[in-house]
Amino acid sequence: EAQLHKLRDAGYLVEYDSITIDWKQNTVEVFDLAIRNNLDSAYCQNTDFIYAKYIRAQDFRILPLILRKQLSFGSIVVDSPHIVVNERFLRPDSMKRSRREFALLVDNVRLPRLHLEIYDSKSCRTGSWYDANAMMKSFKLAFYEDRPMFVNADAFNADSITVNLQEALYTITVQNISLKPSMKLFDLDTMRIKPHLGKIAFGEKGGIETDRTVRNGGLLVVR
Repeated sequence: EAQLHKLRDAGYLVEYDSITIDWKQNTVEVFDLAIRNNLDSAYCQNTDFIYAKYIRAQDFRILPLILRKQLSFGSIVVDSPHIVVNERFLRPDSMKRSRREFALLVDNVRLPRLHLEIYDSKSCRTGSWYDANAMMKSFKLAFYEDRPMFVNADAFNADSITVNLQEALYTITVQNISLKPSMKLFDLDTMRIKPHLGKIAFGEKGGIETDRTVRNGGLLVVR
């Protein structure tokens, strides 16, 4: 709870229903957690936001908290997370430039029923959103007082994926993807691209220079 109070001091709105700690089982449970960056709310309706119906964290490590003020767990399950982030959230993490208020490190993360929205800070509009069941390894989440939060992972897997591209007028569905940035490996299984509108409505919306396409794909491996 002390780490959550640090987020409040840095300008984040933090709300939760309850937190339960079982020292014997070495687990932490959080119910109805919501974290919102309130610094830019006056300029943009969209802002960094995380909500989770239920979180269960296991294998808490005390040394990272004492030495580096980082929460560290062996595994975390986040049920039905709703995440809204700036399009720059995957930028390189520069610890020297900004004061970090809170960091979370987890070996394995499961995100069943994930809903992710990515917005443009200039237009204040959601450019795309994603629904999936996701898993990550060596996950890191860092919050800062003076810039958007940072997210990173060594490996990412997801299934039952839906990608809605608002500006491009398409929805993409993918059966399964696997991403390992350190190995430069990307696997994709069964992708379907479907336009939001029919041929006439699509032409009226996109203009005469915009093509409309429907595609189905099988296995793609990029190394």
